Amino acid sequence: MNIKIKNFIIAIIFIVIYLAVILFFVWSLIKDIKNESLNLVMQKNEEFSFKEQMFFLEKFNQEKVAYQEIFLKYEEALIDSKNPIILIKFLENTAKESNVTLDILLTPSLAQKIGTDIWPSISMQIKFSGSFQNTLKFINKLENSPYFLSIESLKMNKSEEKVKVKNITSIIIKTDCLLKIFTK
Repeated sequence: MNIKIKNFIIAIIFIVIYLAVILFFVWSLIKDIKNESLNLVMQKNEEFSFKEQMFFLEKFNQEKVAYQEIFLKYEEALIDSKNPIILIKFLENTAKESNVTLDILLTPSLAQKIGTDIWPSISMQIKFSGSFQNTLKFINKLENSPYFLSIESLKMNKSEEKVKVKNITSIIIKTDCLLKIFTK
């Protein structure tokens, strides 16, 4: 073979090797740039998410004071299921203010959530008697009490007893009531 052809073949081999090396480095560089750009995008998303979380945390902390008063009112409106003394005192005072006689029947039970209730509850049966107006006054005060409770059943019976108030004779109404009391 001729020297020119040998030199030409060697030159082509070196050019091919040189291009292969350059392509290998360029391809590797492009791959690294792609990976680093994906990492950068992920870091920006994480940073944005972190900033968003910080924004909502700061907003919550600012509003926490306003909501704290509401949470305290809810807490006060729920009765301690293991010690319902506060509710019993409320019932006794309300009965006295309404001029009805009251019997509270406590049955030990565990507080439990029923159906779609938000809070656990216990049941308490009360019996009270008084004039019709006083009975309605007591029921109204129960419904508007500062505690979360509901009247589940109400059974009223006319008694043979009568009471005279301000020269007016009233029939005594005996009432059985089942209360559902929401607890902490």
